[in-house]
Amino acid sequence: MAGGVESIYFTVTVSNKFVRVFDNFTTPKSMTQFFQNINDEKKEVAVTTQGNNVGSVDVHVSKDEEDWFEHEENMEVVAEKTYNINDKAFPSKSKQEAAKEDTKN
Repeated sequence: MAGGVESIYFTVTVSNKFVRVFDNFTTPKSMTQFFQNINDEKKEVAVTTQGNNVGSVDVHVSKDEEDWFEHEENMEVVAEKTYNINDKAFPSKSKQEAAKEDTKN
């Protein structure tokens, strides 16, 4: 693959004041912490394996209000980036409810 990998697709779950990013491509051989190199610069992202043998990366988000929710979505996640809960990929609970109402009417 010329030029290296610039980003990797993950499944993202938002809950309890952080974003947990599940690596869809890595199946660790052991239940241990490991590092995955991403990008030509070989940036390292700490990945902790879960009971289902899916690697997860904790990407922290910041938000003042306690409007946290669980949300799963395939999105592009770049190494060493902090995702804010206000980003388009992570709408707030109230925005989600409003969107549901819009689709009903």
